[in-house]
Amino acid sequence: MTRCRPSTWTWAPWRARWPRHARTHVELTVAHAGGQAVLSVTDDGTGIAPQDRERVFERFTRLPEARRRDPSGSGLGLAISREIAEAHRGTLRVEDSPAGARFVLRLPRAVAAPCGNVRRRSEAC
Repeated sequence: MTRCRPSTWTWAPWRARWPRHARTHVELTVAHAGGQAVLSVTDDGTGIAPQDRERVFERFTRLPEARRRDPSGSGLGLAISREIAEAHRGTLRVEDSPAGARFVLRLPRAVAAPCGNVRRRSEAC
């Protein structure tokens, strides 16, 4: 089994066409913890208030700040993303961040089986 070292990338949205929610950068971190692969995306924007952190995953929900920054969009992206995470026995949540928003995706880690196929820890060949 290959070990994964935590990795961090920073993306500068001013190079992109639509700097939507970040002020100056977005940080992507990939790691593993407790048998899970963990991907976190953190920006330095206005963030999401604690009372809205579950609400943003409801279908067709767009917070006023998101509508102000980008009037297009249906409010389906986060709802669909969470459903995909759950279909793979994972979670997608908004977690505390010192500044901005922090989305954390956790998925069960797959391992290489002796038969050569990739499988989840609970599956046999």
